Amino acid sequence: MQYSITYEVITPESAENGDFEETGFYIEDGEDDLRDVINLAESLGICEDSGSWFSSVDPEIDYQSGAETFYSLHPRVTPATYNRISKILSI
Repeated sequence: MQYSITYEVITPESAENGDFEETGFYIEDGEDDLRDVINLAESLGICEDSGSWFSSVDPEIDYQSGAETFYSLHPRVTPATYNRISKILSI
């Protein structure tokens, strides 16, 4: 399965400005077994179906700086495989 995982970091300062501190690719143009991708997504807290990608709901928090990191999985799959992933990741 081909996929990318992106991230967004929000700090207290960037939140005040309604912006992200940092965004980018955690994994760009990855390719792996469906099960391995799902395991990785679950380990990053990715579980919300956003329509064409999946996002984390609870951020990874750096309690020292207050930064919150969210992850999103962007699969490149058929609609049937997307629906299968959605069922597996749904809580």
